[in-house]
Order: sequence, then C-alpha cells, then structure tokens
Amino acid sequence: MYTFTRARFAGGMLSGNGVPEIPLHTGSLSAGVEHVGGWHASLTIDSSGRFFSDPSNIIPFTLADEDGFILGPGDAFDVREPVVLGRVPGRTLLSGRVSYTVRGTPATIWIQGRNLADRLYVADVANGLRPGAARTITAGVRVVF
Repeated sequence: MYTFTRARFAGGMLSGNGVPEIPLHTGSLSAGVEHVGGWHASLTIDSSGRFFSDPSNIIPFTLADEDGFILGPGDAFDVREPVVLGRVPGRTLLSGRVSYTVRGTPATIWIQGRNLADRLYVADVANGLRPGAARTITAGVRVVF
C-alpha cells in the first residue's frame, strides 16, 4: 500500500505551506511464505515520511512550551505540555512474524516482533512529543474452537 498526499493551504498567509501532521508519502509492504508443514513467516516494512507539525512550516525540529516559546538546552518546562514545532523526521520500521500450526490440533504457536531495528522515532506530536515504541517481541498460542 502506498499513499501520496500533497496537502497544502490554498489561501491566506499560509498559502502553499504543508498542512500539519500530514506526510507526503506513507507506505507499507508485506511479504510472507507458508509451508505445507504448518509454518508461516512474514515481514512488513512500514514507512511514513517527514511532516511539519505547525502551519508555519518552521524547518528545524524544535520544542516549545504551551505558549509557543522556543525551548533551548537546559530550559525547564512541564513535561505534560511541550509542543513540537518544525519538521518531524520520517520513520521506517521493520516487523516480522513466524507461526507454526501444530499438525492434528487446533493450536498455532506464534512469535512476532515490531520495530525490529529498534529505531528511535516520533509516534505522536498532537499531544506533546511522544516517542514510538522500542523493539517489541511478543509470543502466544492461538486455539480455534
């Protein structure tokens, strides 16, 4: 899946600027294989391009307080209220899953990993700066009744 979205302001002082929090490019690509012996494996690459977090499209990635004043190194601020200004870097994440359906049973054993390269990325800026999840590995058993 691929999405190209050129969201721009059409008039006024912001004409031509990018609409906040909408990347130009987003995409996801998955590939998987199944074996007759009950094995299944898949990989997914999920990517989202950089975007501006504010309508003025300030270029540097900057933190500001809730009033919009730029914060510098050593400045104190309320952790619940930082505002991200500027161009937020894009991210590309790799995920994978392996499963095995136990022959003659309704059980499937699986393990999956997200953000396998353990990338640092920004997950959300709408409610302050929120980092994305680190590498996460989960496993389980699925039983169909």
